[in-house]
Amino acid sequence: MNTCEHQIISRIIDNVLYMGYTVSLYDGDRYTLRYSTAKDSIMAELGHTGEDVIKIYRHQNNDQPQYIGFIRFIYNGDADVVQDCSDKEEILSLIGWEE
Repeated sequence: MNTCEHQIISRIIDNVLYMGYTVSLYDGDRYTLRYSTAKDSIMAELGHTGEDVIKIYRHQNNDQPQYIGFIRFIYNGDADVVQDCSDKEEILSLIGWEE
């Protein structure tokens, strides 16, 4: 992950955590994090493979986590690191792609 990609992803993770969501990280092979709210841990796990998928959840009242959506990062060396995501208002606003 280069500096540009890191800045973009860092801003998205800030938005996710600000909204009170948690992050599970799938690296294409396995989950490396589950329901994390620790930005340093999330950022440390990202970028070790060619792509990562973060799955975003909401937790309320000790119930099962509610799946909000996903964001796929593909590390290609430029600002187009966000390659796919759930087409949901909650996710689009985290990325800054609101309509």
